[in-house]
Amino acid sequence: MGGGSPTRGTHLAIDGRDLPRRLVAKLSPHQVGVGERLALSALRETEPAVLVAFGAQPERVASGVGVSAPVSSALDGLVADAAACLRAWGHLGSMDAAGSAVVGRG
Repeated sequence: MGGGSPTRGTHLAIDGRDLPRRLVAKLSPHQVGVGERLALSALRETEPAVLVAFGAQPERVASGVGVSAPVSSALDGLVADAAACLRAWGHLGSMDAAGSAVVGRG
């Protein structure tokens, strides 16, 4: 298996410099993706200084409602990964007694 795609539900953190920036043809003005937003921000010279995209390897990519079981089970870990990143950047305080994030500049 070595060198293949990540297994379903695997947490992914992608450095913003590695995200594609491109404008693509679309059928609707509502089909705006991350790559298009990044391309437009580059054109406007308003790109974020730091960007990390968090996600999980899907079980399948298809139209529908909801997420697969592997992605659903990965969500809590993804939130924890994103919170740790924000905390490292000084943008997230601590957790309250219920385990919810207390947001604020640290």
